[in-house]
Amino acid sequence: NGPPDGDSGLSMLFGGGFDASREIADDFVLKGGPGWLVDGMAISYIWGAGINHHFGDFLVEIYADDVGGGPGTVVSSQIVPVADEFLTGDEYFGRPEIRVSTKFSPVELAADTTYWIEMIPLDAPQNGFVLTSGTEKDGTIDGSQVYIRFPKFGFPDWDTGDNLFGHGHDISFSLQGEVIPAPCPWDLDGSGTVGATDLLSLLVTWGKCADCNDCPADFDGNGTVGASDLLALLVNWGPCP
Repeated sequence: NGPPDGDSGLSMLFGGGFDASREIADDFVLKGGPGWLVDGMAISYIWGAGINHHFGDFLVEIYADDVGGGPGTVVSSQIVPVADEFLTGDEYFGRPEIRVSTKFSPVELAADTTYWIEMIPLDAPQNGFVLTSGTEKDGTIDGSQVYIRFPKFGFPDWDTGDNLFGHGHDISFSLQGEVIPAPCPWDLDGSGTVGATDLLSLLVTWGKCADCNDCPADFDGNGTVGASDLLALLVNWGPCP
């Protein structure tokens, strides 16, 4: 969602001061492919007292976008330890930026579909400020603005950052994962059947791949379309499972 813009940070508490909790979720869309297995997240924080490390677990939750605006049904909820935490060398509001990353059990997500995600420090020794990435170059939010809720204060419903804080920016975060493997990679033309046109496509691209990132007939991933790929196609000849 882009780097911090230096404009603002939104306070995020969970079991912090006054036994409060404040959750902040932002939306994202994973483009293209048959779907994705997401298994990691990194996010930018500053801690309230300017400390350099967190020393605690995080709650990572992913929500479906199925309620007409804001987070909906919980897709995944996992408590995870910090995988890495480092100072970026940048400062915001006179305090150091800490980039925190986690790894979690893979979550299967559909492509070209809106989801919401939050990553909450569970045992923050001080208030955590999740940094904002601002707006796109054309002045618009990248997707929908952040949604916020206060469950321990008796306000379990999500509302927009604009309504609650007068601030609708995005959150600075990134996701890690990989594309879900195609169920029938030998079906090069997407017809649902491995047949003559797929064989022809393989033969036309026979030899060393010009671009290993765009060489669909290189089934074994060795950078060359050759005999092992031909054998794999022939073994899977016929309707896809």
